Amino acid sequence: MASASGRLAALEQPSASAAKRLKLKRVKRQLPAGPARVLKLRLGKKQRAAIAARLDAGLKPKLKVTVKATDAAGNVESPSFPVTAKR
Repeated sequence: MASASGRLAALEQPSASAAKRLKLKRVKRQLPAGPARVLKLRLGKKQRAAIAARLDAGLKPKLKVTVKATDAAGNVESPSFPVTAKR
């Protein structure tokens, strides 16, 4: 079994308050060993509005998704993936 968690944080932050709004609650799941699985990270209403405002302003908001996976032996892997928001 492996447990994984993920978090979404903004890379393009015009202010500190926007950075706080764009952080998500961690998603933790126990996953069986085997093929890749999907963890869905959902944005809240204010977070979607902040991203939409940036898209309307002609910006390309970039986000960073970090996943931390730990296997039964205690080995930890934490890759990060850049994501560009679009409509």
